[in-house]
Amino acid sequence: RPAAQIRGTSPEAVSRTLAEFGTCVVRKYPERAQVVTRLVVTDPEYSSRLKALADEDCLSTGELSMSSSLLRGALFVALYERLYSSQGRIDFSGLASPDYLKGYTQPLAPEAVSVIAIARLGECVARKEGANSVQFLNSLPGSSSEETLVRGLTPSFSACIPAGQTLRLSRQFVRSAVAEGVVGLLRNEGQN
Repeated sequence: RPAAQIRGTSPEAVSRTLAEFGTCVVRKYPERAQVVTRLVVTDPEYSSRLKALADEDCLSTGELSMSSSLLRGALFVALYERLYSSQGRIDFSGLASPDYLKGYTQPLAPEAVSVIAIARLGECVARKEGANSVQFLNSLPGSSSEETLVRGLTPSFSACIPAGQTLRLSRQFVRSAVAEGVVGLLRNEGQN
């Protein structure tokens, strides 16, 4: 894919820009993207490796500013597209869960708690709604079909959120969480 185009500030435009940016980065640096998404977020190398992936060549014009969690999510979405979407797998219910705590020290740092919670949430949704999760990941970011699929996944997200907690779901958050959950399950199965 070519470099991302900044399409505006609407949620749909942001989703599309992030997807294009993530796809470009993973296309240019597939091994590096795999490495950084396997690192624990408290690893001293994590931030520097993640920043190194934010390649200016993957943005055609302008300046793109995003949090590390948005970039991480965009990488997982792009890795799903590159490595797993062609497999056609839609049932994740029988796969073993990854060891989300592996590599982290206790007590968990706040950023680790957040990353682990997102991955577990995405895994839970993928297990409950495998076909819809895959269809959602394969939908065009910012499209009306994406919106319909997000609404369809919302009950599963609600069921997967621990009691007493609330979460505001943006399209990008949903896409990132589902991608990280699916990629985590498939990586764990194939150990790649």
